[in-house]
Amino acid sequence: GKIKAYKIAENSEALAVLEINPQSLGHTIIIPKTLPKKFIEVKKSVMNFAKKVSKDIQKKLKSTDVKILPSEAVNGAIINLIPVYENGDMLEGKPTPEKFQELQEKLTSTAAKTKRLKAEKKSEVKQIQYKLPRRVP
Repeated sequence: GKIKAYKIAENSEALAVLEINPQSLGHTIIIPKTLPKKFIEVKKSVMNFAKKVSKDIQKKLKSTDVKILPSEAVNGAIINLIPVYENGDMLEGKPTPEKFQELQEKLTSTAAKTKRLKAEKKSEVKQIQYKLPRRVP
């Protein structure tokens, strides 16, 4: 939460955010919550999360494929999800904040949107309290 990020998915093991210097439209990185030093130490559950997110990206952005590439950054191992398109990467320079926002909305999982909407509706509902007259025996 300290750095501006465009989160698209999250579970108990990892976080998926849009890459701020993307190689293609929808380039996402998976960051394990317990950051391993080497890629070989990445948990199987994090890899399964990466596969799920990559399928979602491919479906929503209509890419032909999504490459799942490991990367050992300075702080630890992460996973890159890079969509591949028939007509190239579909990027014309670095996306604007508005484009990142649009991509985030498009890629955010339906479950996360539903959860957020329910929370908003719940906060809008006013609590009604009924006061009944005191019963006298």
